[in-house]
Amino acid sequence: MTHAEGSEVELRIETLAAGGDGVGRSDGRVVFVARTAPGDRIRARLLRVHPRYAHGELISVLEPGPHRRESPCPYFGRCGGCRWLHLDDDAQEAGRTSILRDALQRIGGVKELPSIRVVRSPQPFGYRSRARVAHANGRVGFRAWHSHEVIDIERCLVLDAETQSKLNQLREHPPRAPGEIEIRGYGEKVDVAGRRLAVGPGAFFQANRLLWERWLELVSDACGRGELALELYAGVGFYTAEIERNFESVIAVEWGASAADARRNTRARVIQAAA
Repeated sequence: MTHAEGSEVELRIETLAAGGDGVGRSDGRVVFVARTAPGDRIRARLLRVHPRYAHGELISVLEPGPHRRESPCPYFGRCGGCRWLHLDDDAQEAGRTSILRDALQRIGGVKELPSIRVVRSPQPFGYRSRARVAHANGRVGFRAWHSHEVIDIERCLVLDAETQSKLNQLREHPPRAPGEIEIRGYGEKVDVAGRRLAVGPGAFFQANRLLWERWLELVSDACGRGELALELYAGVGFYTAEIERNFESVIAVEWGASAADARRNTRARVIQAAA
């Protein structure tokens, strides 16, 4: 079978790759195709062909896999924001677990790997408390798939109510010049697990509002107790503030401007390292 660019092939999708593409094989060559699901039998057009692998685009689903579903988002397929809305929750969990295991074992060389426990969000939509949106020519939303085009998004299913409200406000008064801007459903002070954290503009903060307290519990339990803890990439001190409850001393290292927030949020010794 020819594998020239532009040729068409039929594939059975076997698994999911880091980045979200489905993975199939054609005459021994690995083929990556976006918006496919494990178990799908598909027809794809080859776009970029390399000696051992190729990238293709989906033409049609000849036979859907058991975990394929209709995407609940009307923008899916055009918007470049979400990759797996055509997969049910079980397939998404299995895909993430498989990608992490592959990264640790095949790439990282970890031979003895314990079982990976996935902590699911209490709800699959309405959880995201921040997003980076694009704007151009009066449109406000997200970039199209593999494009700089802005897809006008009226409502994003993954945003929480507060962040969706910020999107609505931006849509009412879109910036004149094209560009990107971060919106978030919280201000410069965030209350988490009985603590108020300073979160300056542009600072990284965990996006899933519904898992904030659960993550703190898991990290705290994993760290245990002791005399000294060292936290790398500490950010604004989201975890640091919890870890220091169980350690006599904590050193937090942050490469970005978030180090200033970490100093306000914790008693830890914060080291701002150069990138």
